[in-house]
Amino acid sequence: MMAEIQLKVLLVENEKCRLNDIFSAFESSFFQVTIIHPETPLSLVEELQPDIVFLEYSISDMSGILFFKKIVSNPKLSQTPTIFVSDSRLHEHRLHCFEIGASGFLSRPITNKKLAKATQAYVNGRKRIQSDETITIGNLLLNPNSNEVRIGDNNILLTKIEFKILHCLLQSTQPVLSRAEICEYVWGENLSNTGRFDTQLYNLKKKLRGFDGVIKSVSKIGLRILVGDTTSDLGQTTEDPTQRHEAQHQ
Repeated sequence: MMAEIQLKVLLVENEKCRLNDIFSAFESSFFQVTIIHPETPLSLVEELQPDIVFLEYSISDMSGILFFKKIVSNPKLSQTPTIFVSDSRLHEHRLHCFEIGASGFLSRPITNKKLAKATQAYVNGRKRIQSDETITIGNLLLNPNSNEVRIGDNNILLTKIEFKILHCLLQSTQPVLSRAEICEYVWGENLSNTGRFDTQLYNLKKKLRGFDGVIKSVSKIGLRILVGDTTSDLGQTTEDPTQRHEAQHQ
């Protein structure tokens, strides 16, 4: 029988040791947990190469946020899923986490089952960029050199604009991109055609229905790609234009 592969979980603990609840939830042979403090040299994190990082989100103690910024600015760690845990349920705190580039935000209380499920989903949804610039996430593959997009074994035919929207979302080191950033990537300084963005995004979503993830709208910020159960971690915009567009076509 093959040995079970352990996920390497890194907890960045502040002085108040608020992540004890997360550590208790990970006391399993399925997880290999390492606890460090924000003063830990980043070189140690590079050596650990964690599969996922949890940090405490606190406005009164910024050490977790400051250490997070070091992680995302490090080329060797920037694609590692980073999750903030907090007692806060304020929407603006959740939005702030996504604005600075976090992968997710979990509000206490968190059940062990929910935490383990979310962890596995974030790790499975981690983007992987190969040496030839091919990007994979979940069951989706995009090759920018050949303009090839595959979901599993199926080739997906995209228009030039649809391909650029998808590539923009996949190649960015930021989990969430604003509509303005995507439009600038697709159309450059000539923004006269950006009025077609919602239609292009709607068509792209239709073609990606075999993808085990989703292009999700993050309220007041922009768009991101999520895989599996990570979709339940985000609030959707109260009125997503592409959803309205889809409803009109049903």
